[in-house]
Amino acid sequence: MITALVCTYNRAPTLRRMLTSFYAQDCLDLPHELILVDNNSTDETQAVAAEFAHQPGFRCIVETKQGLSPARNRGIAESTGDIIACLDDDVLLDPQWLAKLQACYDETGAQVVGGRSYLVIEGDPPPWFGPDFRRYLSEVDLGDDRCDAGDGSRLFGLNVSFNKDALLHNGGFDARLGRTGGQLLCGEERTLIARIHAAQGKILYEPAARVGHIIDANRLNMAYFLRLCAGTGASHALSDQPAAWPVRLRRLLDTLAKFFVYLAAMPAAWLAGPNRYPYRALRCRFERMRTLLPLRWDALWHGVLLQRRTPPGA
Repeated sequence: MITALVCTYNRAPTLRRMLTSFYAQDCLDLPHELILVDNNSTDETQAVAAEFAHQPGFRCIVETKQGLSPARNRGIAESTGDIIACLDDDVLLDPQWLAKLQACYDETGAQVVGGRSYLVIEGDPPPWFGPDFRRYLSEVDLGDDRCDAGDGSRLFGLNVSFNKDALLHNGGFDARLGRTGGQLLCGEERTLIARIHAAQGKILYEPAARVGHIIDANRLNMAYFLRLCAGTGASHALSDQPAAWPVRLRRLLDTLAKFFVYLAAMPAAWLAGPNRYPYRALRCRFERMRTLLPLRWDALWHGVLLQRRTPPGA
């Protein structure tokens, strides 16, 4: 049975649209449940939840510890399904989403399945809105056929599901990562998927389990994308596994090299057009490296250099 897990924070109008699309599916005779985790919302979220309380398998719980990962972990603890399907509160499900996802697990025995996601843009996108920015907004399209998704790095958490046993065996979601209030941290799904992949788990892409991602006009500006990229840089640093100094040094040097490559390329890209895609995309990549570089330096310094300067027994 599939447990659809939806965590929400102050998005009542969008949540209503998401839940409406879920219960408009034409395959709801399949065993399922939907757990809505309200992560301390102060808007009309509880009123929206009450509108769907009559639906079979629907439950709404409140998680007071702020953050997407704690909310998801609470939902997993409350779930009864053997498949945990994570959905964002701003997606619209295709009519066959549940049936196609269940069929994929039945036919393949996968540990992780990520679905296709397309953007539902509300408003006119800016002229520089190119591939990088679509990916930042979690667009996923790996083709029209079910396929191996490798290490899962091209999947996103708005439409990704897990075999519950594999999820729990690999530690669930890291509470340091993921959205927390207005902080744009991320990486909790990819870190978990990477652990499952390292344990030889099967990671698949299923294009027929499809959702649309609602993108409102407030996200279609450079200020938002720069914040998003800074959050990505910080998340990369948080998700770094503890390592010996050669690995930490290599990480630092790799980040430093990218930092200077992007910095050197920016003047030429600006001259070609500051309001065009190449310059804007480069700014975002530079912002990610600018955030990540001092964090990786701190990790090297505190993890290696200071330890070497500390006298034994100090």
